[in-house]
Amino acid sequence: MRKPLIYFLIAMLVSLLGGMAFSFGAVNIYDLLTLSGALNLILAILFFLAALLQFLLRNKEQGKTLLITSGLLLLAGGITCSAFPFKLNH
Repeated sequence: MRKPLIYFLIAMLVSLLGGMAFSFGAVNIYDLLTLSGALNLILAILFFLAALLQFLLRNKEQGKTLLITSGLLLLAGGITCSAFPFKLNH
């Protein structure tokens, strides 16, 4: 269970930094959350495709790891993308 969490944390860091880079310095936290969530969803799809490829190549252990990571990223991306309707107090 350690490898999926490491992959998950690295992917979350990439999506957060990507969201900060693509929000063009906007102070609006909603743009950052939406972009970070969208990048999480894109990364989840990429991890899922990599997991399918690993299963096809008969590497079941790595495929399970990537599939778990994909599920965690999908969950985090869905939560992050749906957070913007709520009012965040500064």
